[in-house]
Amino acid sequence: MVDQMKSIDYVSRKAKFIDKAPTEILNEALAILDAILYEE
Repeated sequence: MVDQMKSIDYVSRKAKFIDKAPTEILNEALAILDAILYEE
């Protein structure tokens, strides 16, 4: 959920890279972040 941004510390969360997100999904997530961070 992009609406709940958190600081990501991959080491402490023991996260690992699984796969690359499709461009369409990445663009959608970036659009949501843009709307949240740069509200006018």
